[in-house]
Order: sequence, then structure tokens, then C-alpha cells
Amino acid sequence: MVCNIHSSNISSTNGRYTTASGGTTCGVANPSGTPSNTDYTFTAACTDTTFTLTATPITGKSQASDGTLILDNTGARTGTGTWPT
Repeated sequence: MVCNIHSSNISSTNGRYTTASGGTTCGVANPSGTPSNTDYTFTAACTDTTFTLTATPITGKSQASDGTLILDNTGARTGTGTWPT
């Protein structure tokens, strides 16, 4: 949720989700490094008008069987995992 709100703020400020018009570098930085207490890796993909955030569970961690969670700029929640309610 925080990523979604932050990404929307970038769109409002810059008129796009990317750092440069026509680019593919997201205005939201992907987390660098993975702390040992993190159960997911996070990635972001962007165009000027769309973004997709993906949380992929790390093998061997407690959430490994959760499946992938995907959130996009429309608020759609998809992936192979089950979103919390």
C-alpha cells in the first residue's frame, strides 16, 4: 500500500511514474539489498502512465509458499498468491 500511495504522489508531481518522460526507470526506487528479516524481493516496472509492483517470496523464508503478489497503478491485485483482506 505504501508503494502505491508513494507512486501516486510521484505521478501527481511529475505527471508520470517514470523519472524521465518516455523512460522506463521508475520514480520509486527498488529496495537495494535484502535484509535478512525480509520474506520477499520487490521489483517495480514503470511507463509514463503505468506501474506494476511485484512482491516475490524468497525460497526458504517463512512466506515462501505465499505466491507472488502484484499491484498495479489501477489498484488491481493479482499474482499467484492470496492477498490479505
